[in-house]
Amino acid sequence: MVLSGALCFRMKDAELKVLYLHDNQLLAGRLHAGNIIQGEEISVVPNRSLDAKLSPVILGVQGGSQCLSCGTGQEPTLKLEVSPIGTSLLSDLTKPADAEATSWVSWGPSSSPLWGSVDCSPASPCSWPSSPASPTPFPSPAMPFCSQPVNIMELYLGAKESKSFTFYRRDTGLTSSFESAAYPGWFLCTVPEADQPLRLTQLSEDASWDSPITDFYFQQCD
Repeated sequence: MVLSGALCFRMKDAELKVLYLHDNQLLAGRLHAGNIIQGEEISVVPNRSLDAKLSPVILGVQGGSQCLSCGTGQEPTLKLEVSPIGTSLLSDLTKPADAEATSWVSWGPSSSPLWGSVDCSPASPCSWPSSPASPTPFPSPAMPFCSQPVNIMELYLGAKESKSFTFYRRDTGLTSSFESAAYPGWFLCTVPEADQPLRLTQLSEDASWDSPITDFYFQQCD
């Protein structure tokens, strides 16, 4: 079956912080300006070019006009690729740090199955020291421009290369994790502190109270 439009989901991490869009960044929080955050509507389509058994998905916001991408560099850089008239604005969410100092990131479960695949180069990792020391935050660099526009349905229909936009969704009970298709071992994550950008991280065997949160509740919009 071919989708006529993207499916709508909302996401929150295992600590119930919801994802919301602010200044071209996806943040995770509970309150904004004193108001409860409803959460961003996440547009979701499968990547049909990848193994459906791995549940490859492409994630977008603003009706699919901005899509999460992990970039195409040697190291992953999580960003939103936007498609204004004639150009694509890349909004970096975070910059990758030392891969050895990072840990896992995952998403939450979905109330309905999704198939298809969307490739995504590893997005900016959440860099956290292996020692109990305080985590090292990532800077939010200026937004570079890209010459090609991006739209989630174009990616779904195969009009554009989509591996850097794809994440493998893995159910872990009530929650799900999301691994970059382009950068294996890199997962979407949030940090314990509220109102911080969505990032990428690698799995760490030494999890602690301040480790990145890689599990997400992934529920279809009402």
